Amino acid sequence: MITDIIPITDAGTLGKFYFSVTLGSVDYQLAFHYNDRDAYWYFNVYDAARENLLRAGVRCVINTPLLRLLVDIRRPVGELVLLDTRTTLNSIAADPDLEDLGRSVQLAYCET
Repeated sequence: MITDIIPITDAGTLGKFYFSVTLGSVDYQLAFHYNDRDAYWYFNVYDAARENLLRAGVRCVINTPLLRLLVDIRRPVGELVLLDTRTTLNSIAADPDLEDLGRSVQLAYCET
């Protein structure tokens, strides 16, 4: 069940950015960067003060639980998932390119 859509703006223009987000009732920092070499977005998860790295190099893949490998007592209770809003019954979801993140591909938080 999707709890929140996390707004991302100007991702394609910036190519690298971070922001604070509350997941469940805990604050985190997410730092995104686009890798031109393999044409994928990646992100790191930090605690609220951005002092402790909880997970690095999470590849932004559609319809996949992005925090599944984050084994830490400080991890969010739920899960982050990327949703491709371009898909229809006859199309296939695609991972976000530089311009898609925050536009046609949305970051969702799902509480379990």
